[in-house]
Amino acid sequence: MHSPAHHTRSLSIRHPHLIKASDVDTILTFCNVERLDVITVAWRDARIALAPLHGLFAVLNSLYLSFISFPDSEVFGLMCSLPLLEDLTLVSLGRGHKDEQWSAPPTSPRLNGSLKVETVFEGTRTITHRLLDLPNGIHFTKITVPWLSK
Repeated sequence: MHSPAHHTRSLSIRHPHLIKASDVDTILTFCNVERLDVITVAWRDARIALAPLHGLFAVLNSLYLSFISFPDSEVFGLMCSLPLLEDLTLVSLGRGHKDEQWSAPPTSPRLNGSLKVETVFEGTRTITHRLLDLPNGIHFTKITVPWLSK
């Protein structure tokens, strides 16, 4: 209870490629994190897996994910592992990486806060479209997305 990890409400992970399965016990000590920032733009996203972060933050309600290129299934896998997720910010600095094998998960987070999508090129186009396919739908009270036309 006296550990700073117990009192941490916001956590930023700048080098997610360094997270290994053996780090999960340490990450679990951050049990009250409500906002998580995962920033990968300085690294090759292809070598980063978001799976080690799935479901680790039981009270997390805000996710900021910045990436160059992730398969949609990686992004949605992380989102759907966070049942209390309300606010979502996706920042893509690359072209989209469409995951043809993706299908809608059986459950989805609340998504009743805000959605903010920032992109250069078309990196979040398929992710934004697939949000509409989530089983519980989306109920954002504020949506900010770029208008991209071909």
